[in-house]
Amino acid sequence: YSHGRCRAFVADLTEPGSLEKTVPAGSIDVVTCIFVFSAVPPEKFSIAIDNIRSVLRPNGLILFRDYCRDDAAQRRFKRDRQLGESLFV
Repeated sequence: YSHGRCRAFVADLTEPGSLEKTVPAGSIDVVTCIFVFSAVPPEKFSIAIDNIRSVLRPNGLILFRDYCRDDAAQRRFKRDRQLGESLFV
């Protein structure tokens, strides 16, 4: 979806090069990741960060909000939504 200067899309951050399929390298000022990293297996964090960095301009920003251990948002999850100690569906 695109409207003016903002463009929203879905991508698999754990697949190398996934963002550059949609967004030119070095073209983004700000990337927001809201409840994203808790859904990424820890062994794939570096791929996710590399993907984000690949599309950011120099001095670009990553804004993220995720769960904190035992915060109210995390406690709302049912046990069947938890894949690991800090990994959620």
